[in-house]
Amino acid sequence: IEECNKFGGVVHIYVDEKSSDGNVYVKCSTIASAINTVNSLHGRFFSGRTVMGNYIPAQSYHKLFPESNTATALLTTSYQ
Repeated sequence: IEECNKFGGVVHIYVDEKSSDGNVYVKCSTIASAINTVNSLHGRFFSGRTVMGNYIPAQSYHKLFPESNTATALLTTSYQ
């Protein structure tokens, strides 16, 4: 969340704890924020692994995570 907030913010996040690939789904506050976030994070290393950023259509994201459809408040880290 902290890194994504540098580019406009996150309104929903889901960490797939069952995924051996370490999948994390992030819904940014705007399309521009999503583009900037993916461009910045793609190819970086986190916990010894390479971050691979991809886009999915909002409609598909909302099907996966129905609660994200109405998410508008920017998320912050718990230690802020």
